[in-house]
Amino acid sequence: MMGDFNYPDINWLQQTVEDNAGMDCKEFFHCFNECFLTQHVTEHTRGSAVLDLVFSREPELVSNVKIVENLGTSDHNMVSFSIHHEQNNFVNTRQIRDYNKGDYQSIREELKQIDWHVCMSGNTTECWNNLKKVLLDLEDRYIPLKKIRKVKGNKVNSKYKMGLKIFFCLCP
Repeated sequence: MMGDFNYPDINWLQQTVEDNAGMDCKEFFHCFNECFLTQHVTEHTRGSAVLDLVFSREPELVSNVKIVENLGTSDHNMVSFSIHHEQNNFVNTRQIRDYNKGDYQSIREELKQIDWHVCMSGNTTECWNNLKKVLLDLEDRYIPLKKIRKVKGNKVNSKYKMGLKIFFCLCP
């Protein structure tokens, strides 16, 4: 979690709140402690205050926190940091029919050879089952299979990076 929290009465280095701080500031600091969060920004981000904060539940998740000069007319300095996130990718391979490479001429030829009066005799269910059997058999023989691979992984990293860029470039 990150952002401009605007609590100048919190001393993040000493983990204390000034006595004259407002109730909302004290409650925020209490909530921060109750949730066992780590606040990673230790340098001033606006004047002599640490207002722009980066929180995580795991201290090792964030590193290389740097304060760099402000962007444009903003009165806050920018915060740069690294996020360490393991990403487990797995490849899902499966086979599907490649209808673009089907041998439709052979399918037509075989369909011409079928005695449809015999195939379509019986009740509706029997006719449907016969037709389905014929079509599935032709599909198996004349429509090739192709392998498709999907690499699945956690896409949080790219979304996180985009969010960071937007946040630090657009927020005054």
